[in-house]
Amino acid sequence: MPQEQYHTAMRIVIKNHILNISISGSSESESAIIFLPGWGRTLGDFDELRQAMQQRVPAYRFVQIDLPGFGGSPLPLDKKGLEISDYVAMLENLLEKMEIERAVFVGHSFGGKVAVAFAAAHPERAEKLVLIASAGASRISARARLIKIGALGFRLLMRGFRDGSPVARRLKYHLRRFFGSSDYVSAASPGLRETLKECLAYDIKPLAIKMRVPVLLLWGRDDTVTPLSDTEVWRAWIPSARLAVLDDCGHFPFLKYPERCVELIGLFLQNV
Repeated sequence: MPQEQYHTAMRIVIKNHILNISISGSSESESAIIFLPGWGRTLGDFDELRQAMQQRVPAYRFVQIDLPGFGGSPLPLDKKGLEISDYVAMLENLLEKMEIERAVFVGHSFGGKVAVAFAAAHPERAEKLVLIASAGASRISARARLIKIGALGFRLLMRGFRDGSPVARRLKYHLRRFFGSSDYVSAASPGLRETLKECLAYDIKPLAIKMRVPVLLLWGRDDTVTPLSDTEVWRAWIPSARLAVLDDCGHFPFLKYPERCVELIGLFLQNV
């Protein structure tokens, strides 16, 4: 007899976080797949992928999340910014509240970096990881140093200019653009800018090389944000990781080819 399927959207409070989530799939399942979107993205990115996965692997609960700072999940008021460890703690608390013992994590870009950190900290709660164009392997320490140099340079230059002047605003824009990436420029609030700075500077390598959770790397061949060459780094850190590359797509292979991605993920989930 097929299991009853359902779908609901809600906002829940988990300690100091208000989380916007969407839950769907089997109402009776103890197995869960949790989707973690990229920086500045929302849970809606995974709608097509999740719908296709419900057809392929119906015996799961599917949980889509707006990560804190994006969509319907605000940053906590009691923090100036979040670190990777805060996102890990949030996921642990979410699993406790939803009574999920273990889950498969599907993380895109920044969400992939969070998934790796969680699986390294709580391997008993991570069944498998699907890392889609995951962040974390590109010039981590170099980027972190540039951000710090840029911040120092800005503070020094500001001593010579009135803080609200057009010149100061223009200098601030160019420094952020050069040293902090377009994500840093587009971060709307000081809290998000601080969060991005901390998360970019976080070196995931020490956790990745110790991780023993099965991993699927899913990449677009034409990705210019997290280029295909990043997979060489991931596979050096996690030699057991499997790699699937989709032609004719960039940083969002699951949006362009959701059915193909579901086929690859389904095979990965079925393999013990």
